[in-house]
Amino acid sequence: LLHNHHYEQPLAHVLGRDEMGIIRVWEKLGGLLFRPVPDVQHMIGALESLMPLGQFRMGLHVRMGSNWFDQSDAAEGVNRHSDLPIYTAKCAAGVIPYHQREQAMTWVVVSDKAKAKSIARYYIAELEVSEVHREKLGPEAIDEAVLDALMLTSINAKWLAILEVKLYQYQTGSRVIIVERAVNRTSSLDMQVALAEMMILTKVDRLVRTQGSTYTTAGYALSPKPTWVVLDGGNHAGMCHLQATSEPM
Repeated sequence: LLHNHHYEQPLAHVLGRDEMGIIRVWEKLGGLLFRPVPDVQHMIGALESLMPLGQFRMGLHVRMGSNWFDQSDAAEGVNRHSDLPIYTAKCAAGVIPYHQREQAMTWVVVSDKAKAKSIARYYIAELEVSEVHREKLGPEAIDEAVLDALMLTSINAKWLAILEVKLYQYQTGSRVIIVERAVNRTSSLDMQVALAEMMILTKVDRLVRTQGSTYTTAGYALSPKPTWVVLDGGNHAGMCHLQATSEPM
């Protein structure tokens, strides 16, 4: 419909256009057409409960590819740059708003590879004053003192255990949130975990993503926000630039 000259102008009149002249289809209609099932909503709510109110939130997504999420990559033997997690973390650090740089913030690190999450987290840790605490909110029972310290309900703790969340806290008051559960595509629960991990990126204030990452589409299209793309390959590897529009092109 967007490319049909009979409907383009009426749709633009109803939905509006962004600064690039792109019709705001995903921003206006995406949330009405795409709504996670209750269990996924509970997972998203549990993850968001770890994000202090009023604290700036930075999301990172590092797509390494060559796994079952990326069948075409695997078939073509595509390999991402090994330093891509570092490039992404550096870009994220560079685009923190000036007035937020001395403030505590929440980092949400997402990737299709566990090693990439760890590498990005190590770089973030260098930006923060030393780590003071870490909690593995995994399948094992969570201590009541931890629940009280994090102000978690037992329901949220249950879902965080399913997600196998790792929470890192720093002297600055900042936090890093990582979902560590290994996802198996034959499991419907694991598919829900992957969806929750994708949707939590709609809850951040700024987003940094790698190239070819349709996984982050929900993060910036359903909830428009300043989003940067990190380039991978050739002489431009590691460069990042601000996306011109939040509408998927």
